Amino acid sequence: MKRLREAKPQGGIGLLTVKLDDPTGYGRITRDNGAVTGIVEHKDASDEQPPDSGN
Repeated sequence: MKRLREAKPQGGIGLLTVKLDDPTGYGRITRDNGAVTGIVEHKDASDEQPPDSGN
């Protein structure tokens, strides 16, 4: 959270994510080379899609 506060995004938003042992019921963040590209709700995610996909 400290890094998020210190980043001070200009005109944007901050997003904090967490990797859970059991992510059942939570949405999934999709990434491309570390950049967030979307959020997929749990009910819409495929079984093959990891809880926090990408790098």
